[in-house]
Amino acid sequence: MNTDFEKELRQLTIFQNEIKKLQTGQIDIVTKLNESKFVLQELKLLPKTAKVYQLVGPTLLEVTLNEAKENVENRLDLLGKKKKKNSRNNQGNTTKT
Repeated sequence: MNTDFEKELRQLTIFQNEIKKLQTGQIDIVTKLNESKFVLQELKLLPKTAKVYQLVGPTLLEVTLNEAKENVENRLDLLGKKKKKNSRNNQGNTTKT
């Protein structure tokens, strides 16, 4: 009987650790989403002739304003999908415990 309890306790600990990882990931995603939304708002305020640079690795590359907006919008889309997936996984794990 004691071994059954220990087995269940180990399983519970594993699930709790998985939930912590997912929640931490969710916080990171939400932070990146908010940052990207802010960047998009800033890009929309720029005049069409503004020079925009994108950091790629250790290099700053000049991109057009439209390219920069598209890149940020794509990033927002991907982060939104990642957030939904992470939420589903988190809900699935919380129902296991």
